[in-house]
Amino acid sequence: MKFDLGYYKVKVERGYFGSSYHYMRVFMNGKVKYIQIDHGIPQKAEDCEEDMIHRYRLIKRLNKPIEVNQLKLSVNWRDEDGDEFNLTAKDSYVLNKIFIYFPRIAKAFGVSDQNVTKE
Repeated sequence: MKFDLGYYKVKVERGYFGSSYHYMRVFMNGKVKYIQIDHGIPQKAEDCEEDMIHRYRLIKRLNKPIEVNQLKLSVNWRDEDGDEFNLTAKDSYVLNKIFIYFPRIAKAFGVSDQNVTKE
């Protein structure tokens, strides 16, 4: 079995990602077929398609863009003592607040001061 061009919802049963759902894109660039999982680096299908077939369970082919419900972004980091912190944002307002209150996070994330809305 080979993947047709398009978008898919897939699930990995084991491995690095654990048991979770992922977004898979199969596309052509010129005459070369690529497979991309989530926002990862596209890989040539000829190099990875067989592995993808065995690693991922196809949930469904998507005929339209995915609908996003209950978005949550986590910002995780370790400080100079090695202690781990985790902040969660459910909208752009809260994400902007994280960047305001923790300017070093904004800088590490590549967000310039001019892109952060001040209070």
